[in-house]
Amino acid sequence: MFTELFKRLAHSPPLKKIYDELLGKSELRIYKQDWKPREEFETELGAVNVIYTLIDTKKKHIYIGEAENLIKRLSSGHKTIPRWSHYRYNNLPKNLSSHRVAIERMIIRDFAALFNNKKDIKSVEISDYQLVNEKIDR
Repeated sequence: MFTELFKRLAHSPPLKKIYDELLGKSELRIYKQDWKPREEFETELGAVNVIYTLIDTKKKHIYIGEAENLIKRLSSGHKTIPRWSHYRYNNLPKNLSSHRVAIERMIIRDFAALFNNKKDIKSVEISDYQLVNEKIDR
């Protein structure tokens, strides 16, 4: 069990951020997380100031969101995509926290141009997945 926990931590965005800080790297970096199954979200230590993506592989739904604290946000549930099966997130630098919602809205709009969506925004529909976000800028 310890070995598995260590593997997860070693590849986590917060640990990558700490490593960069120890090495004195100060450039603006967004730390990315790979896809993980739903069962693992409660182990995401330090997942703060994030833009996240949820997918429901059975219904083929995609949802983009933002959160100050990922564990707290995902623990409260999602009525738009209640049975999401996988997640991933991008850990934003602290100095972008005031822009987190704007970044989220930009990503939602970009996804709406690629996937069928609830606002009937013209898309190229690159797959049979549907973007299920309610708020999509035109």
